[in-house]
Amino acid sequence: MASIGRWAAVLLLCAPLLGCSATPAPKPVAPTTPPTTPPTTTPAWAAPDGCSTTKSTPTPLRVSTSYALDSGGHSDVTTVDFGLLEGRPVAISAGVEGTVRFWSLPGFAPAAKPLPGTAATYVPLGQRAGVLTTGDSGGRLWDLAARRIVLHFPKDSVYALGDYRGVQALFVSDGRTVRIWNPGTRALIGTLVTTGVRAMAVGRMNGRPILVAYEGEEAPFRIWDLTTRRRIGREFFINDEYASADWMRITDIGGVPVLLVRTYQGILQWDLNSQKPRSVTISRGVPDNPDEFASAALSGEPAVLAAGEENHDGHVLTRAVPSAVTLWDPGNGGRLATLAGHGGTVTALATGRLKGAPVLLSGSEDNTVRLWDLRTHRQIGPPSPSGPVNGVETAALADVNGRSLAVTAEDDGTLRAWDAATGRPVGAPFGGPAAGAAREYAGYVTVTEVDGIPVAVVADRPDRLTVWNLRDFTQLARVAVPRQPGDEAPLGSLVAVRRDGRPLILTATQSGGRLIIHTTDLAGRRLIDTLDLGPRPMSSNVETSLSSVGGQAVAVATRPSGKVQVWDVATKQRVSSLAVAPLPGERRTGGFHVGRVGLFGCRPALFATREDSAMIRVLDPLTGADLVPPIDAGSAAGGLYSAWVGPIATVRGRTLALVSVRLDDTGHTRLWDLTARTPLTKPAEKVYSRAFAADDRHVIAPGPEERMLVWPLKR
Repeated sequence: MASIGRWAAVLLLCAPLLGCSATPAPKPVAPTTPPTTPPTTTPAWAAPDGCSTTKSTPTPLRVSTSYALDSGGHSDVTTVDFGLLEGRPVAISAGVEGTVRFWSLPGFAPAAKPLPGTAATYVPLGQRAGVLTTGDSGGRLWDLAARRIVLHFPKDSVYALGDYRGVQALFVSDGRTVRIWNPGTRALIGTLVTTGVRAMAVGRMNGRPILVAYEGEEAPFRIWDLTTRRRIGREFFINDEYASADWMRITDIGGVPVLLVRTYQGILQWDLNSQKPRSVTISRGVPDNPDEFASAALSGEPAVLAAGEENHDGHVLTRAVPSAVTLWDPGNGGRLATLAGHGGTVTALATGRLKGAPVLLSGSEDNTVRLWDLRTHRQIGPPSPSGPVNGVETAALADVNGRSLAVTAEDDGTLRAWDAATGRPVGAPFGGPAAGAAREYAGYVTVTEVDGIPVAVVADRPDRLTVWNLRDFTQLARVAVPRQPGDEAPLGSLVAVRRDGRPLILTATQSGGRLIIHTTDLAGRRLIDTLDLGPRPMSSNVETSLSSVGGQAVAVATRPSGKVQVWDVATKQRVSSLAVAPLPGERRTGGFHVGRVGLFGCRPALFATREDSAMIRVLDPLTGADLVPPIDAGSAAGGLYSAWVGPIATVRGRTLALVSVRLDDTGHTRLWDLTARTPLTKPAEKVYSRAFAADDRHVIAPGPEERMLVWPLKR
């Protein structure tokens, strides 16, 4: 997901990724193929009056501490649990965006301020409420009333809760040694040295407290007596040695201690007394489905096993599709009921009791947490608030009534508005999936003004732009974009410009094997021009980007060898055809990339990188000459291998950009001031989005996982 391939798909219109299906198309404007000879005049944007590139390095811009765009919900729920807060029942949930949230039940109103973490488990601290959170900083046991950390645990530890000497104990394994803690007193009350633990479950067998440990793939399960701290019985495999046990529970079925294990084959059962598998397997029975369930939970009274479906679109594995929770009888494997309602894979489940009734919490990739009655099999109340369902693909900033408003677009075309000064949402989400929409890599958004009204324009379908009023979030217009029969590729990046005072939107896409740029008059709500750049220029690996430079649209086509063609869209002229040679030490065969065209100071520039090099080139778009010495992104990143320049923006005369560096499949992203040749933020790993926007006051940039961060600019 964080690969260069996805970055290219988000940043650029890559010809090999564009496909076809039928969509209705309006009558097209006759396309014009640009001349093959160089223009006789230099475009105005390429030679601004009185502009020269400074030789000195200015003081870099400074950013304040960042904060997240926070919708009050999650982006992909990872865990759910029941707990108590000041004696009241609460739901506790965590998401990949890195927040642990507390909800009153029923209703999912916020019950406490969030804590940091990507997973959470309720842990009673004697008479006080506690929660164990895990994440990049390791494990932390919190006293919720005091909101302070009482115990720290190493990153990648394995946890389980269970009875030990009359105490509800916390079991923590660092791989071989299991340490047993009394959460109430924070005392270490026992240790167990094992041969290795990747997952574990605590329970009882024939009256004895036991721990079942699983070392990992191709390794067996082993049973440990917690009283004698010795292994008992024989080691065993469940079905095959490749069963990845990421959920384990010990329960009693008909008076027999049984180990339940969720694997890729379903939920398997092992009789701990006889040391043999039970004949009961919980399975959906879906042919060719490599993953049966994404989550599981066990309720004791009545005995109910809940399993959350894992479903994805067959063509786009990152696309969420409706998924259900299935209730099973763990004794005979019979299906009891299906709980439908989630719009994505059910990733987390927990059972509990509310007002004496058995209930179930479920969390999903649709970013919601839901509460269910296990007797009636009905949902109780509304779901929790949710964050962006499919992550943020693009972002823009607009001035609305003197307020800096951030607009984010998800890959299904859903828009959200945020107060950039606070990170809080403004109004409800608007737009969203449309019938016939090509969801993959859709959702490009830009902002402009039409008749004095600030608007957001989103490409929510392959053949359509939708215009939204940013003052009241009402839809103003839909404008058709012509497509060839059979075209289904989403529209590429949107660029807003003004020509003779008219607001124009330019879009780029591939249609019929040719690269096409459409110009739409927003005020007149009609297509006014089409520019045909010809068949896939130079090779099928051409990357094409569309940018605004000095208020004018510029198109750039780049191939891996370093050949670049630049077009002025307004005049329909190809203004240059360049062959950019590699720097000393760079491989000529390494892939060459131009992220965007923009301003470097007051000069237009191509911002380019070459695969297997950490150097960022700032090139003259007419001559290909380096405007300044190459910028070394590798030395600032600790010597990482390759650099990649993402979206750029000009703020206070400085060029800001997202720069990613990578070594093989690892790497990080940070915000750079390219003019000052220095990074402005610390490296962030697991950055998947390339959404980026900046104005004179704020920078909107992606953070780890699904987070979108606001970096206020200091004066």
